[in-house]
Amino acid sequence: WSWSETWYRAMVMLVVASPCALVASIMPATLSAISNGARKGILFKGGVHLENLAALKAIAFDKTGTLTKGKPSVTDLFIRPGLDKEVFLQSVYMIEKQSTHPLAEAVVHYVKDHNVKNSGTHSALSVDSMHEIPGCGVEAEINDIPWKVGKRSFIGDSLADSFYGNEANRLQEEGKTLVYVADDKGVAGLFAVQDTLRETTREAVKSFKDQGLYTIMLTGDQAATAAAVKEMTQIDTVVAGCLPEGKVMEIKKL
Repeated sequence: WSWSETWYRAMVMLVVASPCALVASIMPATLSAISNGARKGILFKGGVHLENLAALKAIAFDKTGTLTKGKPSVTDLFIRPGLDKEVFLQSVYMIEKQSTHPLAEAVVHYVKDHNVKNSGTHSALSVDSMHEIPGCGVEAEINDIPWKVGKRSFIGDSLADSFYGNEANRLQEEGKTLVYVADDKGVAGLFAVQDTLRETTREAVKSFKDQGLYTIMLTGDQAATAAAVKEMTQIDTVVAGCLPEGKVMEIKKL
C-alpha cells in the first residue's frame, strides 16, 4: 500500500471503531490552532474560518502596519510662500495631535523634533472645532479660520494639483504618502511621509504566491504611491484610494 492509501484505511478504521472519539478530538485541535494564531497576532473569528483556509485562493493585505512597520516619518515638507513656518507647523500640530492615525503621529513627531510646540505661538492659537473623517482626514477651525489636513481628494484634486504638482508626482513615485494641508487661502502645505516595509514582507508575499495564492494590497494611498509599493513587494495587484468601507467591498468581491 502507498502512504496515502495506508492513511485512508487507518481513518476508515478509526471512524468505524470510535467515531465519537474522532469528533471529540476536533474541537481541542481547532482551539489550539486559534490560540496559536492569536499568539502570533493572527485572529480567527471561529473554527469554520480556520477550516476555510484549505480552499483559500486569494489573500488581501492592508498596507500601513501590515506590509509596512506602521511607523512612518516625514521626509519632505513644502509650505506656501509667504506663510510663517512656525504658525503653519503649530496649527497642524494642534489638529493632528488629537488623531491616532499613524500619519498624524508622524506629523506630530516631526513638529516635536523641530521644537515648534515649545514656542510661544501656541498660546495665541485656539482650536474651536474639529471633525475627523475616516479615510480622508481632519477638518478644524483655528481662530475662526477653517483648516483641512488629509489626502489629496479631501482638500480637492484641482487645488492639490496646483501646489508643487511636479514635486508631488515625484514623491509618490518614490512610494511616499502625501498629506495636504489647506486653509481659507488654498493649499498651505504638503507633507511627504514614508513608512518602511517589514523585513519579512517580501518573503511572506513570495511564500503565498508560491502556494498559488493571488495577492492583493488595499490602500488609501494614491495610485502612484501604491504602484511603487507594488513594485517593491511584487504583489499581484493593488487597489488604491480605498476608504475603509471600500476595503470591505473589495474583500466581499473576493
